[in-house]
Amino acid sequence: MNNLRDKFMRFMSGRYGQDRFNRFLSWATLIILLVGVFVRVPLLTFIALALIIYNIFRMFSRNFSARAAEEQAFLRVTGKITSFFRNIKRRLTDREHRYFRCPSCGRQLRVPRGKGNISIRCPQCHNSFTRRT
Repeated sequence: MNNLRDKFMRFMSGRYGQDRFNRFLSWATLIILLVGVFVRVPLLTFIALALIIYNIFRMFSRNFSARAAEEQAFLRVTGKITSFFRNIKRRLTDREHRYFRCPSCGRQLRVPRGKGNISIRCPQCHNSFTRRT
């Protein structure tokens, strides 16, 4: 058993392997295949097959710089999406603060709740505006 594992480790040595983008591709392929079972659209099967091939290609690739660039591009896109939902969750659960957008630059500002009418100064553009907390 260890002999087979050692052979596989030697084979994978110098190859890119799994990363978050590959895991995303695997889950997307699985979801597309499950939808394809119920919808019976041949195009979905073709897309799933293409994703499987691309996933295997990325996993066995020796071009680390290209695969790392793809991973960074994926993380940039997903980072924006996850930070959007994280900010919404934080705003909904934070009962001690109010959140406002600066009318000048659009930056999100957090101020204490229950202070009445206060003057808020944006730390980015130094614009002042008054809001009720």
